[in-house]
Amino acid sequence: MNVKECLLLLPGYELDGFPRSASSEQADQLLSGWVSMWHPTLIAMTQCAPGWHQVEEVPSDCEDRLYVLPSIAKPTLQEAFVQKANESSGIIVDAQAGWREMQSRLLAYAEVPVPHVDEELLRHFAALGYAYLQIQLMTRQLRYSSSLDIPSFDSQLTQAAEAALAENREEAFDKLAACFDSLGQERDHYYSLDVHLVDITLLATTTLGGSLQRQLDCDTPTSFLASADLLRELQIKSPERFSKLTARVADLTASVVGGLAKERPHTLLTREALVRDIARGRTAYEEIGVSPPSVFGRFDFGMSANSAAVLKRSGFDGCLLAALTGGRYPSGGQAKVTWESPDGTVLPALATEPLDAADPASFLALGLTIGDALDHQHVPTALFAHWPGRVCEYHDLMNIVSLRTLALGRWITADRYFSETDDPYHQERFSVSEFSHNWLAETDHPAELVIGVKEYHLLSSRIRALRTAANLCWQLEHPPAKSPANAPPANETPEAEAPVEQDSRGEAEELACEYSACFGFNPELTSLEDELDSLLDELDLSIQQRSDRARQLASQVDEASSQILKRLAAKLIRNGAPSRSTKTSESTNETHDVENGRLVFNPYCCPNRETIELDARQTFDASADWLFATGPVGKAQASRVDVPSCGFVASAISEAPQPRGAVLAQDGGLIRNEFVELQIDEDRGHLRGLYTPGHRGNRLSMQIARRRVSGNDVDYSEMDASSVRMLTSSNINGLIAASGHLIDQGKRIADFSVQYEVWRGSRIAQLDIRLSNLQPCQDRNPWRDAYVLRLAWVNESANLRAYSAGGRTAWSSGKTIAPEHIHIDETDYHTHYLTGGLAFHRLMGPRFLETILAADDCQEVRHRIGIGVDLPNPTEAASGFLHPPMQTPIFMDSGHVASGWLATVNIDTVDLSVEAPLQNAAGENVGLRLLASEDKGTSCGTNIRLLRDLKAAYRVDMHGNRISELKTDGDQITIPLRANERALIDALWA
Repeated sequence: MNVKECLLLLPGYELDGFPRSASSEQADQLLSGWVSMWHPTLIAMTQCAPGWHQVEEVPSDCEDRLYVLPSIAKPTLQEAFVQKANESSGIIVDAQAGWREMQSRLLAYAEVPVPHVDEELLRHFAALGYAYLQIQLMTRQLRYSSSLDIPSFDSQLTQAAEAALAENREEAFDKLAACFDSLGQERDHYYSLDVHLVDITLLATTTLGGSLQRQLDCDTPTSFLASADLLRELQIKSPERFSKLTARVADLTASVVGGLAKERPHTLLTREALVRDIARGRTAYEEIGVSPPSVFGRFDFGMSANSAAVLKRSGFDGCLLAALTGGRYPSGGQAKVTWESPDGTVLPALATEPLDAADPASFLALGLTIGDALDHQHVPTALFAHWPGRVCEYHDLMNIVSLRTLALGRWITADRYFSETDDPYHQERFSVSEFSHNWLAETDHPAELVIGVKEYHLLSSRIRALRTAANLCWQLEHPPAKSPANAPPANETPEAEAPVEQDSRGEAEELACEYSACFGFNPELTSLEDELDSLLDELDLSIQQRSDRARQLASQVDEASSQILKRLAAKLIRNGAPSRSTKTSESTNETHDVENGRLVFNPYCCPNRETIELDARQTFDASADWLFATGPVGKAQASRVDVPSCGFVASAISEAPQPRGAVLAQDGGLIRNEFVELQIDEDRGHLRGLYTPGHRGNRLSMQIARRRVSGNDVDYSEMDASSVRMLTSSNINGLIAASGHLIDQGKRIADFSVQYEVWRGSRIAQLDIRLSNLQPCQDRNPWRDAYVLRLAWVNESANLRAYSAGGRTAWSSGKTIAPEHIHIDETDYHTHYLTGGLAFHRLMGPRFLETILAADDCQEVRHRIGIGVDLPNPTEAASGFLHPPMQTPIFMDSGHVASGWLATVNIDTVDLSVEAPLQNAAGENVGLRLLASEDKGTSCGTNIRLLRDLKAAYRVDMHGNRISELKTDGDQITIPLRANERALIDALWA
C-alpha cells in the first residue's frame, strides 16, 4: 500500500474536539495512536507530517489514507465513513496503548517493509510528533493561529525520515533538530516566556533498590523528596546509590526536598514540635553528609496556615505545598505563590496539584495546561510527581523534547526553581479551612488517635512548664559572665526595625555573634521532648499501650519537675538557710526533717490564681497579700493564691482561720461564685445553663450524647440522671456530681458521671467527664458515629475562633482541630471552651458544636474540660488548665513569706516563653532567648521585663542570625509585634 496521508480521527472540528481529560487507558490509546504515525517509513511515504480529521465528517477521498481511531472517537464514527474506507484502499486502525507496538501494527496494516531504524532516532521522531501536537493545542489555548511554515517543516521532516531510513544518523538528527527549532520559533512567535517543569521523585523504604538506580541513571533534572532518616537508610543499604544521589545533587542535576528527620502529623501537635523537628532534621542531614534542603516538603499531610512563618524563619527558601497522600492544601491563583502567614511573614511556595508522571492522562493535553499557565501565571509551571523509575513513556518523550527545544518548557530542580524564578507580585493568605485532612476518617484507629492527641497535649503543656522552670533556674544558678558578649558595631546593626521575614543569612558572617543558644543545657529535658514528639508516631498502639507510655513519660516529667523546683526554692527564698523543724518517729526512734512550707511557681507569663490543697486546718500566712481565700474542701483545706507572671510565692504553713464567705453550691443543682453560675438539670444531669451573675440570659448549655449520622438524618441519645448530688459546698469550692445513663431508642448504651466544680475567684468552671460501659460504635468513622459533647449558645451570629499549634484561626463551618481552646465571641460575652486536649470538633449549625469524646470500640474514657467567662489571658489560661502552676514542699521559717517574678509582659494579648540560655564560647551565661507571641490578631507595642538589667536585645531568626536591634532600658525590652506574630528575642545581660 502506498500511504498518501496518516490521519488521527478526533471528535469535533480540527483540534476543537481534542479532550482535555480522559481515563488513563483512553489517553494512552490516543497519544499512542498519534505518536505511532511519526515513524520514518510512514513519513517518507506521505512526504508530510501526520494530521487529524473530524470523525463525524465523511471524507471525500479515502484512497490510500491511513486513519487511526482512538476509543474516544468511536461513538460518533459514521457508518458511511467505514463503508467508504472499505470500498477504497483506506484503512481504519483502532488505536491501542504502547506507541512502539502501535507502530508495528500500522506498518503491518500498510503492508510496507520495515527497515532497520536506529532506536534513538525512533524515540526522537516520536518526541517530535508529541511536541507538534501539544504546541498546536497550546496555540489554540492562547487564542492564536499557527504561524508554522508547514511546507518547510514537512520538507525538513521528510529529509530527516529519508536520512534515518538510509541509516545516515548524523543528518537525520540535524534535520530533526531543525524541526524542533521550527516548533520553538512558532511558540516564541506568540509567547516567549519560559515554562518551568518541576519533577519530584518520591522516595520510600520500598523504592531504594533498582527503581532508584534507574532514576539516578536518567539525566533529567529531578528533586528527590526524602526525609533524613530515609536517606540514612539508603546510605546504609546501598552506599553506591547514596553516593550517586549526592553526586547528582553536587552537579546540580538533582536536589533534595524535605527538611525533617522523620515526618509526624504536625497539624495535630504543637508548633514547638515542628520547630524541634526541623532542628533535628537539619542535624540529621548534616550527619549523613547531605546539605540540609533549602526547599521544604513532606510526603504525608502536615502543614497548616501558620507553617509559612516557621519555615521561613528556619531558613527555607521555598516550600512544596502539594498534597501527595490524602488531605488537601490550598491552590493559589498561581502555581508559584508568595504564601503569607497570619503574622505577615511570606514564603515562596509551589502550590499546585501535581501531575502523575506515570499516568498518560497527565500528558494527554499538556499543551492546553501549559497554554493556560502561560496565559495566567506569573511563573508558568507544571509540577510532576512519581516514584523512582516509574514514569509513562510520554514522560520520556517530554525529556527528549526539553533537550531539543524549550517550546514545552525545561526541566528544573526545586532548588533552582525557587532561586532563579521571580516571586508573584501579590501575596496569598490562605484560610485554615483550605488545609484539611480528615484524620479520624482516614485512620484505622480513630479511638486511639483521639486519646493519643489529648495525652500528647497534656504532656506537652507539662514539659513546656518544665522548660520555663529549668531555664529560669539555670539563670539563677549561673551569674552573668564578667565579660559578656559585645554587640556588633553600630554600622552592622540596622537602625530601623526590619521585617521579620527578611533573610539575613547573607550577612551571617558580618553579624556573627559571640554567643549561641544552648538548647541542650538540660539533657534530661531534651530527652523528654524527644519522647513527647514520638508519642504519636505509632497510631496503631492500643489506648492502654499509649496511656501506659504517657503515664511513664508523665512520671519522668514529675520527677524532673520536683528536682527543678527544689533547686528553684534554694535560689528564690532569700532569707538565708531556713531553720528546719524535726520530728522523731515513734517506731524507729529516728529524727527527720518536716517540710513546713510550700513553694508555688507559675511558669506562664500572666498572673495565675491557683488552688493549693493542704492538710485539714492548715493554710498559708494570712498576712500575705497574695492569699486570696482559704477554706475547707472535704477533709482537706484549700487556699487560693495569686502567683505573679513567671513568678513564685512561698510561705510557711500555719493554722487556718475560720472560713468566711457564702457557700458556692446549693440544693437544686446550682453552683456559683463571683464570675460564673452553673445550673445542672436534676432530671438529666446535663449543664442546663451557664450564667454570669448580674446579667440576664443563658450563655452556654452542654450535654453528652451518642451521635449517629445516616444520610441526612442525625440521631442523638439522651442523658438520664439517676443521681445529682452536692459533694462539696464551702466558702471556697462548690462541687456537684451527676451520674446516670445514656439512653438510645429506649436502650441503655453507656454510663456517665460528670462532676461540675467552681472555685472562689475563678472565671473557669471545670467539668470532669467519665463515660463507661460504652456500646461499640457501628461505624468506624467518628464523624458518623461517636460519643460527643454537645455545646449550644444563644447568639447565632457569634464568631468562633479555634486555637491550635500556637495559632488562632477563624472557624465558621465544618470540622476543626483545637486541642487548646475555642473562643465563642458574642460581642458582649466572651466564652472560652477549654478543651483539655480534646482536638476534634465540628460545627452543627450556627450555634452548636460537637467534640468527639469516644469512638469505635472504646469502652471507657475520662476527660476534663473547662468553660471560661471573659478570660483576660485565654491562651495562658488554656495552658494553665492543661497543667496548673507547679508546687513543692519546702522548709521555711515560721511567719516568713516570699513572692516575686522573673519575667513579665505588659500586654495580655502577648504570650512569653523562655526558650534557652545564651552562652559564650567559654560556656558562661550571657543572656536569654525568648519567644514573644501575639495571639489575638492585633498589632501592639510590647514591653518585656526580665530578672536582670540588659545591655542589648535583638530580634533573631531560628538560627540566631540577628534581624534588628530592639530598644532596652534597664531590665526592659520594647518590641513592636504584628498581629499573630511570633518573634524570637536574644536578651544580653549588662
